[in-house]
Amino acid sequence: MDHHRLNEFALRRNEYSGDLLLLVKGSVTYKPIISRAFSHLYFSRTFEDRQGEHTWGSYIKGASDSDFEGIEQLCRVLKGHIYLVDDLDECYALGYHSELSAAGRYQRTVLGQLVRDAKPYDSGWNAGSKAEADKLATLMIDFFILLHPTYTRADMVIAVPPSNPDKPFDLPTYLVEQITAQVSFINATGAVRKIRHTRPMKECRTMEEKINNIKDAFDVDANVFQNRSVMVIDDIYQTGFSMNELGRMLRLAGAKSVLGLAATKTAQDLT
Repeated sequence: MDHHRLNEFALRRNEYSGDLLLLVKGSVTYKPIISRAFSHLYFSRTFEDRQGEHTWGSYIKGASDSDFEGIEQLCRVLKGHIYLVDDLDECYALGYHSELSAAGRYQRTVLGQLVRDAKPYDSGWNAGSKAEADKLATLMIDFFILLHPTYTRADMVIAVPPSNPDKPFDLPTYLVEQITAQVSFINATGAVRKIRHTRPMKECRTMEEKINNIKDAFDVDANVFQNRSVMVIDDIYQTGFSMNELGRMLRLAGAKSVLGLAATKTAQDLT
């Protein structure tokens, strides 16, 4: 699975035509993300940067000063977070769960440690911390959701249902509660049900195991999601099978778009 960060960008206004020129060093997959966020503007077809300093560019017509600031802000957000290329309309993680140390071993990032401290674990060694979970919710709200126009326009938010409902609390569900308490989204988690038992995805060692584990595990209320834009929240994104299976069911229920947001992305897909 591909995951990217936008590298560098330049945004400037032509003093004669008033058009904006956006130049990006990074994957062209960011073009539809930016144009979707500012769908009221005209984005030209992409073209190569003749100076060779960037990967691609696009002219933007009809942009106000506010639009200029918004596009610049979104590009900074895309530089700071991880875009996950999957079957959802858009999907991101705030950061990586672990990284290679100087000794060549994987170690948790600061964000990964925050998730570990916040999350209750099945073995019972850690009951989780809602105080740490509140910090995660704040990061999701203040540093991503409110800065990305497509996510700000979502109608409702749901959590990926837990594999074990008996933990002291479920971290994604708690994050959704905090997000919807602070931003005017509908909390629609109650309209999603897990209809059969699944193993924790981290216990599945192959892609096929993960697919078989999660396929047709969810049921959603079609009356709730019809023609709605739905944001799906999870704590750790490994291969994304759970979030994408839920997205598939939401689309079958008539959802207009499905947007994913996880706290962290594992450094490797199956570890």
